[in-house]
Amino acid sequence: LFTSAPQFFVAYQDSLRAADKTRELSLMQQIIETPVLVLDDVDKLKSSEFRHETYWLILDERYKAKRPTIISTNKLETLGEYIGDAAVSRLQRGLVSVKMVGSDYRMEEEL
Repeated sequence: LFTSAPQFFVAYQDSLRAADKTRELSLMQQIIETPVLVLDDVDKLKSSEFRHETYWLILDERYKAKRPTIISTNKLETLGEYIGDAAVSRLQRGLVSVKMVGSDYRMEEEL
C-alpha cells in the first residue's frame, strides 16, 4: 500500500468526524495489515498528539507482526517531531536509511 501521510490522515479523520466506525476500523486494519506499507511525506503535516498516537499504533502493530514499513521524509533528523519518539523507536529495529540525492523531478516536468 502506497499512500501519502497527509492523504491517510484526511481519510482517517473524515471517518472519525463522520462517526463511521466501520470505515475507521477498515482504514486502520488496511494500513496495519498490508504486507508492505509506504508512507510518503510524513513531515508534511503539523505535529500533534493525535498524529503521534496514530503513528505509534500503526508502527507498533506492524513491528509486532514483522511487516515492513517504508517512510519518506525530507527531515529525517527531526522525524520524532512529526511522528513521535515512540514511533521512531519502532522504526529503529532493522532500519535501513537511504538518502536520496538528485534533482526534484517535478521541477523537470514540462508545463
